[in-house]
Amino acid sequence: MKKSILIAAAALLLGTVGMSFAQTTAAHDVHVKIPSVLRIRLTTAAGTSPITNGDVMFDYSTAAGQAAYETAVAGGGNWLNPVGAATTGEVSFGDVKVFSNSANAWKVNVSATESGTFALGSVRVTPTGTIGTGVNALPAQFTLSSTSATIATGGKTKGWSSLGFGGGDYQIYVDGTEDPGTTVIAVTYSIAAP
Repeated sequence: MKKSILIAAAALLLGTVGMSFAQTTAAHDVHVKIPSVLRIRLTTAAGTSPITNGDVMFDYSTAAGQAAYETAVAGGGNWLNPVGAATTGEVSFGDVKVFSNSANAWKVNVSATESGTFALGSVRVTPTGTIGTGVNALPAQFTLSSTSATIATGGKTKGWSSLGFGGGDYQIYVDGTEDPGTTVIAVTYSIAAP
C-alpha cells in the first residue's frame, strides 16, 4: 500500500510539474502612434497636387485687357476676373485644402499685405466650389484686408478637404481711381486651433 501511495503521489507530482511547463497563452502589446495633423495648402485645379506658388494674375496691360478695364470704368466701376498671359494662364491654383485629425476645432484666417497702391479692399473672393468633409460653411464672399479675418472653421476632415475656392474665385474692383502700375498683394491663409 505504501508503494501505491508513493506511486500515486509521484504521478500527481509529475502531472502538476508537467502542467506548469505547458504554455496555453501568449500576449504582446501593439503600440499605435498617430501624429496630430493640422495643415493647409494650395493645390492644382484638379486638387490632387500641392503647389508652392499660387499667383493669381490681373494683367490688364494687353489690348484686350485694357478694353475690358475701360469698359468697367466707363460703366461706373465693376468687378473684373483674373486675366493673364496666354502662356501661363491667369490662375495657378485651383483649391485651398485643409487636413485635421484633431477632435478640437480649427480655424482658417486670411490676411494680406500689398506693395503698391491698389487697395486691398478692392480684392474679393467669392467661393464657388463645394466645401469638403469637416469644413463648416464659409462666408459667401470676403475681401482682403491687412487685418487677419477668420473665413472657415471645422473639425476632423478625414484627409485633405476643400475650402471650396481657388484662384479663379478672386475678383478686383476697378472704377478709374486706381493708380497705374503694378501692385503685388501677398495673401496668407493660416490654420490654427483656437
